Amino acid sequence: MARVERTIDIQAPVERCYQLWARFEDFPKFMDDVKQVRQTGPELYRWVARTPRGQEYEWDARVTLRQENRLLAWESISGIGHSGSARFEPVDGGCRVQVSMELNPPGGELGEAFAKVSQDAEQRVEAVLRSFKQVAEEKAKGKRHKAG
Repeated sequence: MARVERTIDIQAPVERCYQLWARFEDFPKFMDDVKQVRQTGPELYRWVARTPRGQEYEWDARVTLRQENRLLAWESISGIGHSGSARFEPVDGGCRVQVSMELNPPGGELGEAFAKVSQDAEQRVEAVLRSFKQVAEEKAKGKRHKAG
């Protein structure tokens, strides 16, 4: 099992960051390996992603805790063993996002691919947060520009 915690400061309002993260369907905008996320029920989502070798895999996850503009937590209910949370805190006119995740890869070929991902989990989470920051800050700039 791999556990990762990373934090990033973003120059965008907490509300904007939370809304962007809470809209799982938009994850392909900042997660290269995520191909699609679609809602399948109340707080249930079907994820489709690709391994570094291009193999597709799918899993179902549910939101386990949702505190508006503060916290989102989730866990997988099929496929890969995965759980995590994202915390949002106002900081210096922007937002601090702290992501905590646990990965428990399955066996077989998919497990081997996930073992590789787990080894690189810290770098992957950092890359996702940098990409998320870029998307969130661009959206915030667009809103300020339209308002001005």
